[in-house]
Amino acid sequence: MAAAALRNAVRSRLVPALIAEDFLPLPDAERTLRFLRPHGGVAHLLEVQWDRHDRPRYVVNYATCPADGLAVGERRFPVEAVSAGWLPDSGRLQPRPGPTTAAWFRGDLAWPLRLLGRRAPAPDAVVDATVALLPELWRYWREGRPGPHMHACPPATRVPADA
Repeated sequence: MAAAALRNAVRSRLVPALIAEDFLPLPDAERTLRFLRPHGGVAHLLEVQWDRHDRPRYVVNYATCPADGLAVGERRFPVEAVSAGWLPDSGRLQPRPGPTTAAWFRGDLAWPLRLLGRRAPAPDAVVDATVALLPELWRYWREGRPGPHMHACPPATRVPADA
């Protein structure tokens, strides 16, 4: 139930914020909402990746892809088929550092906090926290400076706009 409420909040609050920034929705992949924004010789990719165990958690993956897609060996993938994690200029926007879903945007609490009687954040509050961090991505794509909530996977190597 909490995961469904968080998904609804993402669709009603985060998706419109991305569309307002000229992102185009792509067909969803399994457990992932995908978006693309053409920008000169590159495309900005953004993905909302849901927790695979259906817990109320997600992370925002980002990447910069050549506008004509990605060549892997003899095969070329159109930009619409490329996943953020395939690219050297990719990473995650997440509220705190860490490699596990504990560092993701969460609509649940860790068990010690639940034992203390704390309440999980409302789905709208989780999504609002995500929207508040999006300007870090916009600045990165505009100026090449990663924000404190951007965690590159591997460390960012910005793709020039004329690439």
